[in-house]
Amino acid sequence: MRQTLSRSGTKTRRPSEASKDRPDRGTKFVVIALSLAIANLRPTAIGGTYSFQVCCAILFLLTALVFRAERGRLRVDLEPQLATQLGIFVLIVCYVFVRSAFSLYFHSEDSPKAFLISVAFLMVLLVVMSIRSITTLFFDTFAFTVIASAASLIATFSLLAAGWPVTSLVLFKIDLATYRADFGNIAFPFTVVANEISGWFGSMPRLSGIFREPGIFPPFACWAATYAFLRGWRGIFVIIPLVASLLSFSTIGTLSFFTGAMLILYRFHFRPLAAFLTILAVGIFIWPALYTIEYIGLEAKISSQSGSFAERYILISEAFNVENLWFGDGFGWGNLASAEGISLLSQLRVYGVFYFVCVITLYLVTCRNMRLWIPGCLPAVVAVFFSQPIAVEPAFLMIFFSWSALRVPSGGPDARRMQSSRLDRYSTPSTPPSIKTIPTA
Repeated sequence: MRQTLSRSGTKTRRPSEASKDRPDRGTKFVVIALSLAIANLRPTAIGGTYSFQVCCAILFLLTALVFRAERGRLRVDLEPQLATQLGIFVLIVCYVFVRSAFSLYFHSEDSPKAFLISVAFLMVLLVVMSIRSITTLFFDTFAFTVIASAASLIATFSLLAAGWPVTSLVLFKIDLATYRADFGNIAFPFTVVANEISGWFGSMPRLSGIFREPGIFPPFACWAATYAFLRGWRGIFVIIPLVASLLSFSTIGTLSFFTGAMLILYRFHFRPLAAFLTILAVGIFIWPALYTIEYIGLEAKISSQSGSFAERYILISEAFNVENLWFGDGFGWGNLASAEGISLLSQLRVYGVFYFVCVITLYLVTCRNMRLWIPGCLPAVVAVFFSQPIAVEPAFLMIFFSWSALRVPSGGPDARRMQSSRLDRYSTPSTPPSIKTIPTA
């Protein structure tokens, strides 16, 4: 705040340029609510059933944010990297909508709804990421939501391991139309319960946080741990999602070992590429142990009776028999009447190489921040490549747009050195987001 003398000789305060750009409490509240709404889109359990209602809430909150931004004259700054990512996303959304609209197995309800949700998500990104003073709060809230979900998963797992029957912990049920009847129960405090397996504590259900199935949770957990580390949050916010990733009993959850090792090497001032090569060299020797780890290793996945590995293997193998290489064969190939593919590789058969290249390019734009991309985004890429059909789901794409909350501030070499020093710290007395204490970008 700058002080000036009034005509009467008293000192008055005039707001500086920085204070003009700082959002007020009302704007912060809207941003937090908007981030929570995005976190409840697909692939969460709530988003799979109540996506239209969540989309309406997003449009309402977005209108309120635009109104407050215009009223407060918050500074808008659209970076070339953001423009590139948003442009690719627009291309993907339009291509998928047109491809499905002219398909024999066009869904009159699902496709327009997915298009509307994608457009709403696009508008949110365009507004939020163009106003630097609210970008950090937006992604901090999203990361804290994932970490809170991980804490809930650990709490539920602890109660189950202590002998509490799952039926006594169920609060209510969300109907997941494309899953079996034993999916969708919400256990205390707020954890989605999936199918039962034989685990380290006997027969118990698999847990997936707020997401619709356990295999989706680990990519978000690895990203949240990396984001918390780079934001300088306390170590507990890094450890919780990594532990929860393992307790989800998903094979993808073993990638939390990779993320955790990367963050430890960051703590010892390794550069991203050097840390990655170090882990790769060590991984050659410990791979047999990770492959054969009981219940969650790849060997256990292959030999299980669930058919999960066999289904993915067949669909990925069939994808390489695509007739229209560039634009895919559309929906309904083989015995699948409407499936879009169970992973990004299997979607080659549906959408072709054009779609595949666009999605990968959107992911790779985030490589500008290698400290984030390798430990936080690479596990997500591995998950969508081989096991999950969530490549362009709105909540999942938040992982690859989060670079904007970690970008180096303007202001010359001093500001860049200060940012680098902050990222090198493992834990500081900083806090996750709140309306009062959140730092602005």
